Amino acid sequence: MTTSIPLGRSDRVLLFAPHPDDETLAAAGLFQQALESGAEARVIYTTSGGNNPWMQRLYERRWRVSSAEDKARYAALRRNEALGALACMGLTADCAMFLDYPDQGMTHTLLNDPEPAVNLLSEELLRRKPTIVAVPSCFDLHPDHSALAVLVRLAMVRASCEWKPRLVLHYIDHGTHKTPAGINDVQIALTMEQQNVKREALARHETQLALRRRWLLSFAAPTETFIINEEARSSCEGHAIRRVSVDGGCLVLEMAQRARPGAFGRTMLCLVSGGGGRQALRFNMPVRWRKKTVPIAQFPEGRVVGEAILSGNVHGGSARIPLDILQTGTVLFAKLERRFGFFDEAGWIEIPHP
Repeated sequence: MTTSIPLGRSDRVLLFAPHPDDETLAAAGLFQQALESGAEARVIYTTSGGNNPWMQRLYERRWRVSSAEDKARYAALRRNEALGALACMGLTADCAMFLDYPDQGMTHTLLNDPEPAVNLLSEELLRRKPTIVAVPSCFDLHPDHSALAVLVRLAMVRASCEWKPRLVLHYIDHGTHKTPAGINDVQIALTMEQQNVKREALARHETQLALRRRWLLSFAAPTETFIINEEARSSCEGHAIRRVSVDGGCLVLEMAQRARPGAFGRTMLCLVSGGGGRQALRFNMPVRWRKKTVPIAQFPEGRVVGEAILSGNVHGGSARIPLDILQTGTVLFAKLERRFGFFDEAGWIEIPHP
């Protein structure tokens, strides 16, 4: 389905980007269409993309890039590239905000100390009151992307008593450009001129072109795809967490595991429960199928708060988690976290809060 998103002069588009270049990959066409309709458009970058040593080595042609000064220099380069890309689309530097959270560290932020980030994001949402919010999808395989999706969702729940957007768009940059089965999406058509502008904007991200030029430029396609209003799901074929149910006072998660080159090694099951006027609760537990029970620990102190019952083998199975540890909330997220690899086996998934 190819269509367009209705935009007018009263609209305010706000996109959350985990790194410089995500704004162009996901939404260069959307930005152009917003400006052509007279709408406002802004980008909030949660990191400046400074922690990518192999890309930095290739771009700068130097081996030693491990110091804080090296990362700061590379982050400054990437911020300038992002501003150049925005200028190609017609956006000024005033339309960008850089929060400078640690690159490759958004999952750590989510699990260990999410409150400052959730407060800041909700304050920006209430200050800007965007009518259209664009945010990474939980299904994105880059951990910074899916963790930011959860943080923004928590911020939107916190701000919902004073503001609600008319449309939330979710984008996938890593893993697959295809929307998971059974999930509504919209593909907006780009004119040839808009594709050319997007290609020009992508070319401004010179640090990224050195190693993945073909992949980057492949996004200058005739369409941009967004998931519309990603919601809690009790089942999702293709995701590592396939089905969710409640039985006998337990939350039951049915899982199918599949190691991949970007994600392998021992597995932890992570949960984030938030909303309802409370701070988000975060838990994890080892997925060790040979054991009948495993401890459930609460972040960040690691205090054991209960036990989960496992049933399955290396290919998957089920975990039974006592409901009483989740307490009252309005949103609940789950993820299988592999020990090794740059990307995820699967991103976070929002599941119905029991």
